Order: sequence, then structure tokens, then C-alpha cells
Amino acid sequence: VMCFGATGKDPNNSSYLSHAKIVAEDAADKPFFITVGGGKNVGDAFKTRAIEVVKATMCYGKTEAFVQNPTTLERLKQWPAAVVLSEVYEIVGQPSLTSDLGFDGMTILENSFDAVRFYSDQIERLWKALAQYELRRRWEIMPPPRFKEPEKLSRYDTQYPKISVEEGKRRMAVTIALERRDAAAQQAKLQNRDRHGGRYKCEGCDFEDELKSLFDAHHLYPLASGPRISTIDSYAILCPLCHRKAHYKAPDIQVPLTVLQLRTLIFEAPIAQPVIGPCTD
Repeated sequence: VMCFGATGKDPNNSSYLSHAKIVAEDAADKPFFITVGGGKNVGDAFKTRAIEVVKATMCYGKTEAFVQNPTTLERLKQWPAAVVLSEVYEIVGQPSLTSDLGFDGMTILENSFDAVRFYSDQIERLWKALAQYELRRRWEIMPPPRFKEPEKLSRYDTQYPKISVEEGKRRMAVTIALERRDAAAQQAKLQNRDRHGGRYKCEGCDFEDELKSLFDAHHLYPLASGPRISTIDSYAILCPLCHRKAHYKAPDIQVPLTVLQLRTLIFEAPIAQPVIGPCTD
């Protein structure tokens, strides 16, 4: 989540969550934000640095609606409003605004600790300055369990609704299928084959074969959580058994095991995740 200060002291006032609401509204057309290290609780290693690019959703509300860990919630109590993030990317190298990106100082952060500030000229300059830096998806940071990204502005003051279905009754149903585009998934499979000498290899159990049809392109962030742009690194190539283990061995099917967790489950010992370089095709 991305947290904000409240407007006023009355949680029941409609303006209480206004900072978060503004960001959630803006996320409909401009969902990506840059996070910069600043404030008294930020370690020296992160101060003045552009740390991450995050994608905000149109889901906002009280921080307590999305953060269930008591220790984390206590740490965030001064920021009672929040917007749910669906994607987090590390800016590789985490450049300093001053020494690396050429900004005179940290004026871009003025008054931005309780709300998002929009300085169009400085923000445009910052995006351009960051264009030369690689982004790396942080798959260990995911939305809350079973979170479904809303298609319109949505506010939740208690824990967001979970996905549920009615069962037992006989009724006619209309099924809406999730739209899938295979280009990135197929490219991910080909990249896997090329890395392993012309054979496909499961990233979970290391099973190998020359038949592409024996392997699945597993979404690291479940497609049911909402629409997104998928790239090659959005997938792990798994055999069907490992694909199901990733979902059904997880505490929640919508929060699958990471590849590292899956390999730890299979081999009963941690195995370092492979480092995959950028695709230059």
C-alpha cells in the first residue's frame, strides 16, 4: 500500500481520506508513481534516492482495511489513509536525485509526506532522467491476499471484500473468461528453451523435455487479480504439476508460492533464484 495522512481528525468525515482518494482517482489514467527516500525514518542508504516505481489502483480506504499485521499497522498509524498498489518495481542502482540525476536539491519532496504533490515540470524531468535506468519487478511485494483490482474508484474502510461464489443451487450462468494474450507467454517459453540448450526446463522441479506443450507459462501475479500489461518476466515456466503446487500448496490460491518457495518445497532446501538478464530481441 501507499499511505497518506488524514484530512482532519474525524474518520467518519468524507474528507478524511481525501489525499488517498485523489491518488486513486488519478490512478485511472496515470497509475505509476516514483518513490523517493526522504523523512526522519528513512535510512541514510536511501535518502535523496529514487527507489521504486509503483502502480496504484483505484482502491483506497483506511490503512487498517489493507494492513493486517499489527506491528506494521502500529508503525503506519500516523498515515491512516491508503491506496492499494498492484505492482512494485525497483529502480536498479537507486540513483540520487542530486549526485546522479542532476537536481539541485530535494525541493521536489516539499510537503509530500502526507500527500502526493504534483509538480508537472519537475516530475516530467524526473521521469526523463530515470529513462536510462533498468526497472526490476519486486515479485515478493504483492497486493493483499485475494485482492481483486477494481474497475472503478472504490473505497473500503473495513477489510476489502473477498472473492466468493454461491454454490449448490441449479441455475443458468453466464461465464466471463479472462482475456489472455499469448505473445509474452510464448516468448517466455522460448527464452527458457534457449537458456537450456534447446530443451524446456521447469523452474520448479528441473524437469526437462523438448515438447513445449508439457510446460505452462505461470503468471507470477495471478491474472484474476485484475488487468495488467504482461511482459516476459511476468511468467515462470513450470510443468503442470509444479504449476498446481505453486497455487494449491500456497496458503491462498490467489497468492501463489514464489519460484524460490516452490523449489524449497520440492527440494527441502533453499536454492538461489536464477538471475535472468534483459531480453534484447
